[in-house]
Amino acid sequence: MTTKRIILLSPFEPQNIDNCSGTLFYIYQALRDNDAGIEIRCVNRGLVDSVLVIVDKLLWKLGIRFDIRSSTLFAVLRGMELSIRIFFIRATAIVAVIASNDIAYLKTKKTIIHVSDATFDAYARMVLKNAILAAAQANKFPPWIRLQADRNELRALNKARYCIFSSKWAADSARLHYGIPADRVFDLPFGPNIPRHRIEETYRKKTVSPWSEVRILFVSANWTRKNGDKAVEICRQLIRLGTNARLITIGHTADYAKRLEFVQDLGFLQKSEPKELAQLCQAYCEAHFLLMPSIAEAFGVVFTEAQAFGVPPVGCDVGGIGSAIRHQETGLLLAPDAPAEKFAEAILPYINDPKLYRELSQRCRTWYLQKANWTVWSELIARLASKDAA
Repeated sequence: MTTKRIILLSPFEPQNIDNCSGTLFYIYQALRDNDAGIEIRCVNRGLVDSVLVIVDKLLWKLGIRFDIRSSTLFAVLRGMELSIRIFFIRATAIVAVIASNDIAYLKTKKTIIHVSDATFDAYARMVLKNAILAAAQANKFPPWIRLQADRNELRALNKARYCIFSSKWAADSARLHYGIPADRVFDLPFGPNIPRHRIEETYRKKTVSPWSEVRILFVSANWTRKNGDKAVEICRQLIRLGTNARLITIGHTADYAKRLEFVQDLGFLQKSEPKELAQLCQAYCEAHFLLMPSIAEAFGVVFTEAQAFGVPPVGCDVGGIGSAIRHQETGLLLAPDAPAEKFAEAILPYINDPKLYRELSQRCRTWYLQKANWTVWSELIARLASKDAA
């Protein structure tokens, strides 16, 4: 077997499971475990990043808080540094994960495979549509930074031989806004950021009953963006409709919600801590639905995690969620402006009909096993890395 040498390029350390919500770590693990025999060299932070941290802190003290990493100056300096570092590494391909600003000015003859959950334009448009998020991002992305970031994205996508996105939403942006040829763009749902053996150890076939407690899971580090208030109201509506609904929250939970009788808060659970990871897996195992009515989301790995445990996710059709959830096939997908009552009415038939629920749960599990997992990702990357080298 011929060994494939791949450079895994990212601003973050792939061995750290807490970076990028664990996505980079699981891409790294999947490539390392791939049967094709892949040797990985990791390239992440360097001198430019070290200087950036110092400059960023100084700017913050002066009240200047724009995203310097999205600037042309950073992209040029980072590209120069990486061009030198990568030149001396033997490899057939570079897998650049969430690294548009890193590869925009990179000079190399190696095949570049760009991996991301969004393009800058798709992300910016999604944020600007929401008044709350637009106000929060105003300082970070002033118009001149948005312009430079968009140009960096265009250069990065054109530099990449292949672009893999976690959703059709992001892939369409690459094709339509940035003009990347369709044969160079792929969309494939991210896998769950939980070890596969932990999933299999914990997974149990799901069943639900209109007479027993219905456990609804909300997992989030950002209560506002994930729309925790609406999740609370949806559960309240389910209770009004006669169900014994309980909302189990993990991560950031508003103080008022913790005091509600039908809410059980488990706090933050770190996947890097074995006991807390086990507690998270158990919460998925016991849940009947995952409820995440996010106001903005590039993809949402939490949906895939739920599906891996056979838990139907319920979300809004924003950003790339439509590639994570297929309505009534791998979960329930409603319009972003749908009121809480509509969400409750969509969930209720599955609570009242155990057979209908079991079928939805099993389709979620099949979706994970056949497509939304990191093994499929590693196989696609290995195939693309070999394509031009052959």
